[in-house]
Amino acid sequence: MRPETREFLSDWARDNAAKGKAQGRPESFAEGYARGFARGMVKGMAKSIFIVLDVRGLDVPDDVRAAIGECSDVEQLEAWVGAAVTAQSARDLLNIQDAPDPSPTVLSAAGGRLGSGVIRGI
Repeated sequence: MRPETREFLSDWARDNAAKGKAQGRPESFAEGYARGFARGMVKGMAKSIFIVLDVRGLDVPDDVRAAIGECSDVEQLEAWVGAAVTAQSARDLLNIQDAPDPSPTVLSAAGGRLGSGVIRGI
Protein backbone atom coordinates (compact mmCIF):
# COMPACT_ATOMS: atom_id res chain seq x y z
CA MET A 1 0.00 0.00 0.00
CA ARG A 2 1.41 3.36 -1.02
CA PRO A 3 1.19 6.30 1.41
CA GLU A 4 -1.11 9.09 0.33
CA THR A 5 0.61 12.22 -0.95
CA ARG A 6 -1.02 15.56 -1.58
CA GLU A 7 -0.23 18.12 -4.18
CA PHE A 8 -1.29 21.59 -3.15
CA LEU A 9 -2.62 23.77 -5.93
CA SER A 10 -2.30 27.22 -4.38
CA ASP A 11 0.86 29.09 -3.49
CA TRP A 12 -0.63 29.83 -0.06
CA ALA A 13 -1.13 26.12 0.70
CA ARG A 14 2.35 25.18 -0.53
CA ASP A 15 3.93 27.97 1.55
CA ASN A 16 2.09 26.97 4.73
CA ALA A 17 2.86 23.29 4.27
CA ALA A 18 6.55 24.15 3.88
CA LYS A 19 6.43 26.36 7.02
CA GLY A 20 4.84 23.53 9.01
CA LYS A 21 7.49 21.04 7.93
CA ALA A 22 10.25 23.56 8.72
CA GLN A 23 8.84 23.92 12.25
CA GLY A 24 8.94 20.16 12.75
CA ARG A 25 5.21 19.61 12.69
CA PRO A 26 3.99 16.11 11.86
CA GLU A 27 3.51 15.36 8.19
CA SER A 28 0.19 13.61 8.56
CA PHE A 29 -3.06 14.81 10.00
CA ALA A 30 -3.41 11.50 11.89
CA GLU A 31 -0.15 12.04 13.77
CA GLY A 32 -1.12 15.56 14.78
CA TYR A 33 -4.59 14.42 15.78
CA ALA A 34 -3.22 11.57 17.92
CA ARG A 35 -0.78 13.90 19.68
CA GLY A 36 -3.51 16.48 20.32
CA PHE A 37 -5.89 13.80 21.58
CA ALA A 38 -3.29 12.51 24.05
CA ARG A 39 -2.59 16.02 25.33
CA GLY A 40 -6.31 16.66 25.72
CA MET A 41 -6.73 13.39 27.60
CA VAL A 42 -3.96 14.31 30.06
CA LYS A 43 -5.41 17.80 30.61
CA GLY A 44 -8.88 16.34 31.10
CA MET A 45 -7.65 13.87 33.69
CA ALA A 46 -5.85 16.63 35.60
CA LYS A 47 -9.02 18.74 35.49
CA SER A 48 -10.99 15.77 36.84
CA ILE A 49 -8.68 15.58 39.84
CA PHE A 50 -9.21 19.28 40.55
CA ILE A 51 -12.98 18.90 40.23
CA VAL A 52 -13.10 15.97 42.66
CA LEU A 53 -10.94 17.80 45.21
CA ASP A 54 -13.03 20.96 44.82
CA VAL A 55 -16.34 19.12 45.24
CA ARG A 56 -14.95 17.51 48.38
CA GLY A 57 -14.03 20.97 49.70
CA LEU A 58 -10.29 20.30 49.79
CA ASP A 59 -7.88 23.19 49.26
CA VAL A 60 -5.32 22.65 46.49
CA PRO A 61 -2.08 24.57 47.17
CA ASP A 62 -0.28 26.09 44.18
CA ASP A 63 2.63 23.61 44.31
CA VAL A 64 0.24 20.64 44.27
CA ARG A 65 -1.79 22.22 41.46
CA ALA A 66 1.44 22.70 39.47
CA ALA A 67 2.62 19.12 40.07
CA ILE A 68 -0.70 17.68 38.90
CA GLY A 69 -0.89 20.06 35.93
CA GLU A 70 2.64 19.21 34.78
CA CYS A 71 2.18 15.44 35.01
CA SER A 72 1.89 13.70 31.63
CA ASP A 73 1.95 10.10 32.94
CA VAL A 74 -1.52 8.70 32.23
CA GLU A 75 -1.16 5.86 34.77
CA GLN A 76 -0.15 8.31 37.52
CA LEU A 77 -3.07 10.59 36.67
CA GLU A 78 -5.46 7.62 36.75
CA ALA A 79 -4.17 6.70 40.20
CA TRP A 80 -4.63 10.29 41.41
CA VAL A 81 -8.18 10.46 40.03
CA GLY A 82 -9.09 7.35 42.00
CA ALA A 83 -7.26 8.50 45.13
CA ALA A 84 -8.80 11.99 45.02
CA VAL A 85 -12.10 10.44 46.08
CA THR A 86 -10.74 9.43 49.50
CA ALA A 87 -7.65 11.62 50.04
CA GLN A 88 -7.60 13.56 53.31
CA SER A 89 -5.88 16.52 51.61
CA ALA A 90 -4.48 17.49 48.22
CA ARG A 91 -0.94 17.04 49.58
CA ASP A 92 -1.80 13.49 50.71
CA LEU A 93 -2.85 12.78 47.16
CA LEU A 94 0.71 13.26 45.88
CA ASN A 95 2.25 11.19 48.68
CA ILE A 96 0.18 8.06 48.15
CA GLN A 97 2.05 4.76 47.92
CA ASP A 98 -0.70 2.39 46.84
CA ALA A 99 -3.59 4.12 45.11
CA PRO A 100 -7.00 2.52 45.08
CA ASP A 101 -8.14 0.97 41.80
CA PRO A 102 -8.60 3.98 39.49
CA SER A 103 -11.37 2.18 37.58
CA PRO A 104 -14.59 3.02 39.41
CA THR A 105 -17.42 0.61 38.79
CA VAL A 106 -20.57 2.24 37.49
CA LEU A 107 -23.73 0.70 38.88
CA SER A 108 -27.14 0.81 37.27
CA ALA A 109 -30.26 1.68 39.24
CA ALA A 110 -30.85 -2.05 39.66
CA GLY A 111 -27.36 -2.50 41.10
CA GLY A 112 -25.80 -4.22 38.09
CA ARG A 113 -22.26 -3.52 36.93
CA LEU A 114 -22.08 -1.44 33.72
CA GLY A 115 -18.34 -0.90 33.18
CA SER A 116 -15.23 0.86 34.33
CA GLY A 117 -15.54 4.37 32.89
CA VAL A 118 -11.74 4.67 32.36
CA ILE A 119 -10.20 4.80 28.88
CA ARG A 120 -6.96 2.87 28.66
CA GLY A 121 -4.33 2.35 26.02
CA ILE A 122 -3.75 5.96 24.97
